[in-house]
Amino acid sequence: MPRSVTYRITDRPDGRFDVVVTLEARGADPAKTFLRDGVGTLAEAEAWVEGLRILMAAVGAPVARSEDAEAAVPEAALHRSDL
Repeated sequence: MPRSVTYRITDRPDGRFDVVVTLEARGADPAKTFLRDGVGTLAEAEAWVEGLRILMAAVGAPVARSEDAEAAVPEAALHRSDL
């Protein structure tokens, strides 16, 4: 069964946006959090999430906006993404 995926888009002080994506934990595998940082506009961040939805739909994994939009993610837990 595919893991569910949550995301949130956060504002940066420099006017750009970060997209934080979390792949849920399953069994012995811990949750993994990925960061797409420094996106130029909110529209670009939303387009990136739409691409993520399409990709994850191909493997049957649902993508939903995180309800905890302000949760801090420890830097050590992030996996940087250049996608």
